[in-house]
Amino acid sequence: MKKRVMIVDDDKMTLQLCEYILKKQGYNVVTVESGKRCLEYLRDESNPPVHGILLDIEMPLLNGYNTLSSIRQSEKLMKIPVMFLTA
Repeated sequence: MKKRVMIVDDDKMTLQLCEYILKKQGYNVVTVESGKRCLEYLRDESNPPVHGILLDIEMPLLNGYNTLSSIRQSEKLMKIPVMFLTA
């Protein structure tokens, strides 16, 4: 089973580049353009599970730190590995 990685970044070029690299390495990739959409995806149980998250720090409205804080407050989500990404 392929692992699924979520990339969260408001910059479309960064999303496309990271998606390309991860897909070449055999990962399934989910891309979202905001912390809000990240949380919506993760909380929707009809979506396939995510095994790791690359999270941009500097995003409008809900930055990476606040998004991570929300992820860590959820028992269901708190164990997902998260790496910060900034470009």
